[in-house]
Amino acid sequence: MASILLIHPGSTEYDEQRRIQGRLDLPLSDKGEHQVDDLAEMLADTPLEVVYCGPCESARSTADRIAERLDIPVVELSGLCNIDQGLWQGMKVEDLQRKNPHVYKQYQETPESICPPDGELAADALKRIQKSVNKILKGKSPSAVIVPEPLASLIACSLKSKRLEFALCNKADKCNELVEVLRDDEAIFRDGQFARRPAPSK
Repeated sequence: MASILLIHPGSTEYDEQRRIQGRLDLPLSDKGEHQVDDLAEMLADTPLEVVYCGPCESARSTADRIAERLDIPVVELSGLCNIDQGLWQGMKVEDLQRKNPHVYKQYQETPESICPPDGELAADALKRIQKSVNKILKGKSPSAVIVPEPLASLIACSLKSKRLEFALCNKADKCNELVEVLRDDEAIFRDGQFARRPAPSK
């Protein structure tokens, strides 16, 4: 059975300012470093064997601190780079909501239908990450996956076959809110969509 802890990186200054980070590469803030240290301590007795992370600095720093505490390896997957939020990157969420209320509302209700200017559609991101996610799911070892929002929501909703719901900023207020457990021994990504392995032929 694939067992994954889906973890948001510790907070950056943009997260604390409620700015959309997307693919902008920012380090952990002082608050974020303390969050990750607390999280690593909380996970000290968790039976994890590998930590996967996206290529952004906050995810890698979070992965390194947790892996060091648990004495396990870190594997960085370039395919887990965050969704490109285009010209929205750097904007405060409240400014986006104020300047484009209809677009913001639609993004909250049906995020798969909105592509930020010069950004990336969720459907395209789903296709892009399928190889990396399948690699993780096919492993039999319990693992942690550390990616920022909105990629974390895309992975979680796809694996749970739930309606897509996005958070524009990382959920990094408290360390015990950073962890989401996903377990499924049949889940795979295929052709950019959530699917189930076919039943074995008799």
